[in-house]
Amino acid sequence: MKLTKKSVLTGSISAGVLGLSTSAFAALPAGFSDGLTEMQTDAIGMIDAIWPFLLAIAGAFLAIKIFKRVTSKL
Repeated sequence: MKLTKKSVLTGSISAGVLGLSTSAFAALPAGFSDGLTEMQTDAIGMIDAIWPFLLAIAGAFLAIKIFKRVTSKL
């Protein structure tokens, strides 16, 4: 790969922008952080509650597909 002035300049500009963007983080208020943590906990609880239903539905579709395949060969 040949390095040209344009590629070196583009690389240095993108590295500079990346360097600036990583240092531009602001501190969040404690209430906001607590709210996000609470929402994450609720979302994880909902996902944990719905997994058995999703697995049952996927298993039922798989069983129907296998049943159709077996009965079509008879």
